[in-house]
Amino acid sequence: MDINSKSSPLWFALFLLMVLAGVVSAGAQHFRLQTVHDSLSLLTLTTAGEIDTLPLPYPVYRFATGDLTGDGKEEAVVGVVKSTRFFADSAPRLFILKNYEGHIRTLWRGSRIGGRLIDFRIVGSRIRCLMQMGENQYSVGDFHVGRFGLRFDKFVIEGVSKENALPAFYQQDRELAVAFTGDILLDRGVRRQIDSLGVESLFTPSMDSLLRTADCVVGNLECPVTEIRSPLFKRFVFRGEPEWLEPLRLHGVTHLNLANNHSIDQGRRGLMSTIAHVKENGMTPFGADSTLSAAVRPVLLTCSPREVYVLPSVQMPLEQFPLLPGKPMPAAQSVDSLCAGIQRLKAAHPGCCVIVCLHWGKEHTLEPTPTQRHQAHQLVDAGADALVCHHTHTLQSVEHYHGAPIFYSLGNYIFDLPADINRRGAVVIMHITADSLRAEQHPFTIVGCTPCLH
Repeated sequence: MDINSKSSPLWFALFLLMVLAGVVSAGAQHFRLQTVHDSLSLLTLTTAGEIDTLPLPYPVYRFATGDLTGDGKEEAVVGVVKSTRFFADSAPRLFILKNYEGHIRTLWRGSRIGGRLIDFRIVGSRIRCLMQMGENQYSVGDFHVGRFGLRFDKFVIEGVSKENALPAFYQQDRELAVAFTGDILLDRGVRRQIDSLGVESLFTPSMDSLLRTADCVVGNLECPVTEIRSPLFKRFVFRGEPEWLEPLRLHGVTHLNLANNHSIDQGRRGLMSTIAHVKENGMTPFGADSTLSAAVRPVLLTCSPREVYVLPSVQMPLEQFPLLPGKPMPAAQSVDSLCAGIQRLKAAHPGCCVIVCLHWGKEHTLEPTPTQRHQAHQLVDAGADALVCHHTHTLQSVEHYHGAPIFYSLGNYIFDLPADINRRGAVVIMHITADSLRAEQHPFTIVGCTPCLH
């Protein structure tokens, strides 16, 4: 059989295997959960280029990861519905699992923990549990992972109604997770893949599982998505179909950034049409609007555990597109203006978190320019808590400056460029508490046009 023939079943099977499994390479450990069906999930551990898998033949109601033992490695906490040898009724239980020399090992397969478990979440290095203690009697308690399993720390609140317990369970010290992706293109080679394999071929269960761990998912939409055909006279002109937006939402995307050099490819009418279609499909567009003053307005992602704002801007000249402040356009501000905006935000909203998203840099390079580094430092000095950027179509280096992470370019996310340098990208997840920000990078390789996690 000729495996080079794209019509052959073997070629399709190999393609599907690569999409589902991703490309395995060395790197930091990652736990991921993939749902096979309602009563079967697969927990996978990827570390140093090796994969270990543990089937979980139970319904799963929650999955979270965190460093619960203080050794710098993440543990996986899986909430399952099952019976135990001590309790015959099926109810929510906790599994806590750890990486031991590249293999998944169990730390705890808990039954009841002082009360009937209702839900859990990770708060720092603790597991916070909502428990039913009796009829309409609920408590919230914090637990830590000890040498022999889960150990009780303290009650956050005890013996109250469920309505009174829930605010304590979700109280302000909770952690918010915000995921950022690089460039999303819905034209050219991506269009051909959709026409051949369907729009679902752009997504994988492993990436879905990762994005489900985030409260918000922010992508950079690198094309207008509109039925309007009014192309600008420029070298690369793109246009996606509006019906391709809903799958983005169904696979986790909540916000789409339009502050880039391709959202204007179908003119000002196409830009406004794209904004409308993004809203119609249940996502939040930002970084472009009917006027410059509206376009540069920071987007508020959440107010809890504190206010989190994203400040977008495209930093290169827009080809064949005059910047008219009173007309529809993407957010385009100088670094000095951005610094002033950050300072105003910080003064008006003390304690808020400001994440700057810039579309900038020299394409197809692996390092930022000295000017970019200087500008990034200016933005942090002005008060930015993090920078997450794109445009170069490559995964660039990461810097930490005065405690603020600077991701100079996340590379492509859904894209068609075939060169190896353009097929490597990353999803960044920001973990934000009331007084801290921690960033983690999840690398992937694009297979076809589909991002496949390592």
